[in-house]
Amino acid sequence: MMTKLSIISRLWSHITDLRLLVRGQGNKTLSQIEEELDMTEYYCRPYADADDVDKHNEIRARPETVLFYCKNQ
Repeated sequence: MMTKLSIISRLWSHITDLRLLVRGQGNKTLSQIEEELDMTEYYCRPYADADDVDKHNEIRARPETVLFYCKNQ
């Protein structure tokens, strides 16, 4: 199983490859990049259904009290 840090590194490598391809400076074809992206997606699968153990607290969206300050003119 690939570590999360290794996956992030691969993703940044894909981003760089795509940016170079768009600029016409890349040495990889779109097909090669897509194959590598497919492999990275495969390495992400073990983390897809796992609980995020890195979260410090459970984040839930809820309305907060909003206070307005109005200065009388």
